[in-house]
Amino acid sequence: MGLYSELKGKKAVVSGATAGIGKSIATLLAGEGVDVAAIGRDMDRGSAVEAKLREMGTSSFFARCEVSSPEEVDVAYKDAAARLGKVDILVNCAGGFPRPALVSEYSVADWDDLMNINLRSAFLLTRLALPGMVERKWGRVVNISSGAGLTVTYLTSAIYAAAKAGMLGFTRHVAAEVAPHGVTVNATAPGLTLSERIAKIYTPEMTADRAKHIPMGRLCEPEEQAYPVVFLCSDQAAYITGATINISGGMTSV
Repeated sequence: MGLYSELKGKKAVVSGATAGIGKSIATLLAGEGVDVAAIGRDMDRGSAVEAKLREMGTSSFFARCEVSSPEEVDVAYKDAAARLGKVDILVNCAGGFPRPALVSEYSVADWDDLMNINLRSAFLLTRLALPGMVERKWGRVVNISSGAGLTVTYLTSAIYAAAKAGMLGFTRHVAAEVAPHGVTVNATAPGLTLSERIAKIYTPEMTADRAKHIPMGRLCEPEEQAYPVVFLCSDQAAYITGATINISGGMTSV
C-alpha cells in the first residue's frame, strides 16, 4: 500500500536509477503505482532494476543512456516518453565523483566529466520534460544535489561541490519559470549515504570517521533519501517549489 494514492498511474523518468539513491527512488515510486523509465548506463544493473520494478506490478522499464550526451538523452527521453505516454515526474539523480581529491589533483577533463554528469545531465533532461508538464498544467521535477553543494562538511571534491551547488541555483530559477503552470521544481541535499558508490570508494575506516562527525552518528540509508523525494512528487507538496530539503542527519544544518 502506497502513501500517496494520487500518484498511482503517474509516469516518471529517473536518471541514475540503477544503484544507490536513484534505485531507491525508482523503487519507492513504483511502490506508489508509478510507471518508471529507469535511466542508467549499466545494462546488467539496469536489467535487474527493470525486473524488480515490474515485479511490483508496474509497466516500468530500463533505458540505457549516457546522460551527459545531448544526442543520447534526446533519443532515450523521447523513446521513454513515447512508451510511457507522457512524463509527469522527472528525478535528476545521475551524478557522483570517482574519488575524494584536492582540486590540484584533478585535470581539466575531470572538471568537464564531473560537471557533465552532475549538472549538464539535469539540464538536458529538464529542458525536454518541462514543455509537456507546462502544457498539462502538472509536473514534478526533483533534482538530487548534495550537502557538499550547501557547505563544506569535509573535503570530498571541489568540482563535485561546484556542480551540486549549481544544481541548487538551477532548481531555484527553473522553479520560478514554471511555477505559474502547476509545475514544481525542488531539490534534496543528501548527506553521506551508504550507496554502492560510497561503499566502493570509502574504506571502513573512512566511513567510521565520517560517521563521528554526523550528529545522528551514522550514515544515511538510500531509502531514507528516497522518501522525501516521493513526498515532493505528491499532492501534499503542491505548494512547495524552489526549495531544498536537507537530508544529512544534522550535518549541514545551515
